[in-house]
Amino acid sequence: MQCFKVAKLALLGGTGVGKDTFVQIFRKNFPRVSCQLIRLAEPLYEVQRFIYKTCSKEILGDVQDGILLNFLGKHMRSINSNVLLDRFAQSVQELESRVDMILCSDVRPVDVQFVKKMGFTVVYITADPQLTLERRKKRGDLSLGNSGHETEAGISADMYDFQISNNTTLKDYEKSTIQFLENFCHDFNWC
Repeated sequence: MQCFKVAKLALLGGTGVGKDTFVQIFRKNFPRVSCQLIRLAEPLYEVQRFIYKTCSKEILGDVQDGILLNFLGKHMRSINSNVLLDRFAQSVQELESRVDMILCSDVRPVDVQFVKKMGFTVVYITADPQLTLERRKKRGDLSLGNSGHETEAGISADMYDFQISNNTTLKDYEKSTIQFLENFCHDFNWC
């Protein structure tokens, strides 16, 4: 099903706030909408997997090595400041004519203006830092990157279009997310 207008959502927020859960809620509640998830930091995840494979270790599912990812993000951008952006832009361009929605689940403050220029609506997901720490531990992250790391810091109100809080139960978060998505999707020609 191809729509008249492609929706583009970018999720902003620290690790453990519920960005991947937002994606799961969307897919569960809007199954008829063709949606493609892309991650701006996909090159970092690829390098993380390569490093673990080189070290004869396997990294499974959504498990992350936060310290390694923080390091890779900073260092790879110092080599080529557009390393993530160029590949992301190419992925978006390839998808625009094929899906109803493009959903980016990992925008960092430094990338907000770039994704906005590409037509993305930015949703800031917030949660108490202690809650996010517990969620990351529960997820089984291999190391807990610093939530105050420069790649995570610097979010201000002018960066995002909407805000959703994830400080209570999963049921409450799901309700807030569905309400936001129903309002957001109203402007698109989805059957």
